[in-house]
Order: sequence, then C-alpha cells, then structure tokens
Amino acid sequence: MPAEGHRERRPAVPGAGLPVHRVEAAGDRADQDLARGGDRLLRPGRLPSGYRVYAEPDVETVRRIRSLLTAGLSTTVIAKVLPCVTEDGGFLAPTCAETRADLAAESGRIAAAIEELERSRRLLDAIVSGQPVRAGNGR
Repeated sequence: MPAEGHRERRPAVPGAGLPVHRVEAAGDRADQDLARGGDRLLRPGRLPSGYRVYAEPDVETVRRIRSLLTAGLSTTVIAKVLPCVTEDGGFLAPTCAETRADLAAESGRIAAAIEELERSRRLLDAIVSGQPVRAGNGR
C-alpha cells in the first residue's frame, strides 16, 4: 500500500508489470517540447490524472531526447536521428554516418541562426545608441 498522499505506480501497459516513471513538464523548453512531441518518439501510458508514464527502458531514451532538444534539435529531427544516437560514458554519440551528417547540418543551421541574431543585436544596439542606420539593409 502506498504512503499517504502517494499514488501507486502502475505499468504503462496494463499487465506489462514494468516499473513506470512520471515525466512532468517542469516549464523549460526541453520538457515542453518533450511533452508536445515526445509521444511521437515514445508511446507512454497515461495515468488517470493525465500524466504520461514511461516504462523503465524508456527512461534512458527520454534523457537522450531531452539532451537533443536542449541542443536545439526539433522533435522531427530527433525522430530521424534517435535510432542512431547512443550514450557512451555519459556522452551522446552518433553511431551512423548519416546521423553524423544530419547533426553537422543541424549545427550549421544553428550557427547561421546565431549569426543572424548577432546581426540583429548589432543593429538594435546601433539604434539604441543613436548611430546612423540605413532603413531596410541594417547599416
């Protein structure tokens, strides 16, 4: 019998008999994205309260998904690369050549986005400081 105020954990799949884990969105981007897109990547069960529950083998997968979300990947990209990403000594490592290429492309996409944000910041800083700025082309 569970302690006062605690619910007994149930299997994610009735009759499976596996321990389960609740994953609650804590408010950060990775948890929110996992809650929205994670059902495409995993098939969690549901508690009557609506919380998703994951079987023990899914816990490591959830950790890898969270790491990839934090690295800036979309759940669409994660669904593509996840089968070829493993944990090696606490670090994620791609195991397929195509996955390395996909991750390198994502890194390039993120680098380009950072450059664009840096240009935007420089332009805004110039506007704030009263420096002359040409309308329409930045500087």
